[in-house]
Amino acid sequence: NKRFRSLGFLTLKSNAPATARVADLTNGGVNIGNTIVGDVTMERYLLNGRKWRLLAAPTINATQTISSSWQENYVNVPGYGFNAADTRADYAARGFDLPGGNTSVKLFNGLTSNWDAVDNTNVTPINSEKGYITFVAGDRSITFPGSNATTFRTTGTLNMGTQALINVTANQFMVIGNPYPSRIDMRNISRTNLSAMYYV
Repeated sequence: NKRFRSLGFLTLKSNAPATARVADLTNGGVNIGNTIVGDVTMERYLLNGRKWRLLAAPTINATQTISSSWQENYVNVPGYGFNAADTRADYAARGFDLPGGNTSVKLFNGLTSNWDAVDNTNVTPINSEKGYITFVAGDRSITFPGSNATTFRTTGTLNMGTQALINVTANQFMVIGNPYPSRIDMRNISRTNLSAMYYV
């Protein structure tokens, strides 16, 4: 077994040409037990454009929220993060940066089949199981109507290996994010008692 200890200094970079990823550490099952130990920062480059993006996080960090990651702790770091808007009058108390005609970060509600605004970006954790629909115009220098490219990042231990089963309530849809710091081949995902899966 081999362990790579990050000591919090490992960043998987992402830019316009490519995004770093973690390949199969077991070499097809030959070297069971290889792992990365410690916090890793995972980046996701987002092309210029004012649009909705379906995003997830491949890191586990119990204390990391939307504001402390995707909003960069409210610090304007050129090329990173975004300004999150919200429709509610108390948007600032809820951790959002700006008032707006729509809320920038939403989670799918299987009971109502609607996208619900997250309540508070200072409280809502970045959960590696969930997919967040997020309206991104650019980095934290951008307000309406501008746009530019930006990079989102989260920090924590990486999801690796077999993940816990995800139960989907009968007769409901559920949005599930990719939990891994790598692309996955959906043809290899097993499912039980699911009538359909849609990939975005």
